[in-house]
Amino acid sequence: MGLDNGLRIKGKSVAGKVFLNKHCKDMKDENSFTWYDFGYWRKCWSLRDRFLDVFKDKGYDGSGGEFTLTIADLIDVVENVMKFFLEDEDRWSEYGNGFTTGSIWAWHEGLRSIVNCIYNIREFLEDYQIENADGADLSDDDFMIEFYDSY
Repeated sequence: MGLDNGLRIKGKSVAGKVFLNKHCKDMKDENSFTWYDFGYWRKCWSLRDRFLDVFKDKGYDGSGGEFTLTIADLIDVVENVMKFFLEDEDRWSEYGNGFTTGSIWAWHEGLRSIVNCIYNIREFLEDYQIENADGADLSDDDFMIEFYDSY
């Protein structure tokens, strides 16, 4: 029940697969041949709720599953997750600390996971821009980006 949430990407085209293999090796999901993980959250309901608020236009009902994002959406992920998470420790605990709200993790315990996700997305976006500036012509058609939710 709302245990696992995350953001992942895989290549849909040869160019997308080559790009991910070249630039995102550290993000490779050890349990998958195709997916790379931007980030993963376990029992962070407040962060999940914030994420779903930002992307409520995706038609997802919040009852478990996944929905697709675009490369441009990744910029919104970084901006909104940073705003949410960079609040101080006292504010973090205001969102609850139970099995349906807040998080079972203290602010400092969740910090590394969230910062790692932001880092992975920004690294991807930077490499994506550089490759396209060099003529790669990559687009959303080359990647599948998903938010998954076990709720």
